[in-house]
Order: sequence, then structure tokens, then C-alpha cells
Amino acid sequence: MSKHILFRSALLLTWLAVPASDLAAQGTAARLGETSYDALAFRNIGPAINGGRIADIAIDPDDASVWYVAVGSGGVWKTENAGTTWQPIFDDQSSYSIGSLAIDPSSPATVWVGTGEDVGGRHVGFGDGVYKSTDGGKTWNNMGLTASEHISTMLVHPEKSDVVWVSAQGPLWTPGGEQIQKFESLHKNYVVDLAFTPGGERLISAVAASSIRLWIGTQPLPASHDPR
Repeated sequence: MSKHILFRSALLLTWLAVPASDLAAQGTAARLGETSYDALAFRNIGPAINGGRIADIAIDPDDASVWYVAVGSGGVWKTENAGTTWQPIFDDQSSYSIGSLAIDPSSPATVWVGTGEDVGGRHVGFGDGVYKSTDGGKTWNNMGLTASEHISTMLVHPEKSDVVWVSAQGPLWTPGGEQIQKFESLHKNYVVDLAFTPGGERLISAVAASSIRLWIGTQPLPASHDPR
């Protein structure tokens, strides 16, 4: 008789314990379900200000999961899974500051990188010209314009892969610079942007600006820097 009583008591305790855990789980689910996430939003938590400048983004026209991202002060990064993971692909080159990216539309494995961030400021880094990769960023070759210092934009001809237009801003604080072709009407200015005119790749719009490079220091203004 006592054995039957103990057995029934054990069954009763088990029956009471299981519903209690179920109720706890249901209560947790109910609280989560009632929570409002409307007030939450994505926000940048770093790097802050001067350290996190994204200069350009290029996406493979044949594979939207392949992106190249140029960082103003941190090289070039590549993702092959739409941003889930990233790999630095420009760390072995001599420039860390990047101003522009371009993918050859006729051959997306060919990537062009313009070094030197295209902004004006004391924090800006300079580059050493234009680089080209024909294997998706595994290897690079410097194609020239090593004295340009700041590359604003690059355009690859949609049908002729060997034709590339480059806007070179030039040095920020010293005279000079290097460019592929000097347009007579822009000879006293620097080009800050290029774009194909809608409806035809043979016509390019260029944005140019002039610059006054002020001398900061206690010495007299050098004649080469005088804007007057």
C-alpha cells in the first residue's frame, strides 16, 4: 500500500512541475511579444569622425554580393557575401588613403583604385597614383599618376577597357600635381568630379574648382603660394 502511495505522490509532483515550467516559458514569450522595438534604430558607434570616412563603394555588376569599399584612411575592403564578412585587399600597397574605386563593366574582375582621399583638410592622407587589379583585388599594379596625390573619380569606358578617365585633384598644400590630359579651359583649376552624360558615354561632364592655398605659420607667405 505504501509503495502505491509513494508512486502516486511522485506522479503528482511531476505533473505539478511540468506545467510550472511551461507557464514560465509562456510568460517570457508574452513579455517579449509585448515589447516594442519601434524606438530602436541603427547608429554609428565608431570609429568616430576622422577615422571612419568611406570614400567610395563599387559593386560588381554581375554579382551584387561582391562589393569593394574604399576607406579614406584605411585601404580597400572586399566582401563576397553582401557585407557579412570583409577582407582587406590593399594592405600590401604603399598607400593607405583611398579616394576612388571603379570596376570595369566589361570585365568585373578588373578593379581600379585611385589613391589619396579627395577632401581638403589637415587630417587628409595623400596617395601615389592609380592602381589596377585584374584578379578581383588579389594583386595590384601601379598604373601611373604617382604625383597626383588625390584622386577624385575614375570612369572606365563601357566598351573599351583600356580607356579610363581620371580626375586628379592634385596636392592640397603645394603647387603642382599630375594629370593625364590638361583641358585648356580648366588649366588654372583642379577637377574634383567626372560623370558620363546620360544617354552617351562619349560625352563627359567635369566639375572643376579653383583653390587658394593659405600659408599657416609664422614665416612670410612664399611667393609660390600667394593667390593674388
